[in-house]
Amino acid sequence: MPNELNFGVNLDDFPLGLFDDFDGAINSVAFEKGDYGTQIALTIIPAEYEYDPRNLDTEDRDDPNKYQKQWYGMGSGSYEVSPSGLEAKGPQPNRNTKAVKLIIALKSKAGIGIEGSDLSALIGADLHWKGIEESYRDRDTGETRTSSKLFPTGVALGFSKLGS
Repeated sequence: MPNELNFGVNLDDFPLGLFDDFDGAINSVAFEKGDYGTQIALTIIPAEYEYDPRNLDTEDRDDPNKYQKQWYGMGSGSYEVSPSGLEAKGPQPNRNTKAVKLIIALKSKAGIGIEGSDLSALIGADLHWKGIEESYRDRDTGETRTSSKLFPTGVALGFSKLGS
């Protein structure tokens, strides 16, 4: 049973506290300016068949407040964001930023072609997502912290891994 407590499983089989290891479509994407610089903001709607195995109500799927929201920072560069939010101008971000890791995963794992800075090709992309934990140094305190981000691992499977 996928929802039974079992401490004998591998570490990767424990959920990360967010919708994890699931099929979902990108509902919206945009460059946004925030407190920590420019970032790529995504909302992901999990596939309908992902709710039952998690004992979640499928009505939540239609609630924009319950979409999976993720932000992928672009580092410290200065960017000019278009009015639509789908394009940006500025320096090439460092390869270790979460935004670059997202774009590389979209291209290499899901075969989505992106040219220039136009993110519009991502809207509606149906993908399989997995939470990845990463450590980073907090700018303000210097402390090492851990966060989890959803990254695409490939195209949608068409079924819930949790229910199989």
